[in-house]
Amino acid sequence: MLCLHSRRALFMRIVADVSDIVLYASPLTIWKKVVTTKSVEYMPFWLSLAVLCNGIYWTIYALVQFDIFILVSNGVGAIFGAIQVGLYAYFYVNGEDQVQNSILPI
Repeated sequence: MLCLHSRRALFMRIVADVSDIVLYASPLTIWKKVVTTKSVEYMPFWLSLAVLCNGIYWTIYALVQFDIFILVSNGVGAIFGAIQVGLYAYFYVNGEDQVQNSILPI
């Protein structure tokens, strides 16, 4: 951080954006198992919904404040959240093995 004294804030914003995108994409690591088993048993719905809602809320905030760093990472997060919820909904309805004790009526 000492060698980047004049660009320290920019450097930290980029690091935060990259880690934010990784955070949003991490629940998608289970997608292969969901697709191969055709079951949503291993994919938590509430986590996927929370990722989608958080991404949408922060994207709206970034658009109001017009902060490009918040907009990029949380816009990507909203897209990843929509993919997660879409994947869950598709395999919940069309999957072979339904979740036994699900409280989600889709």
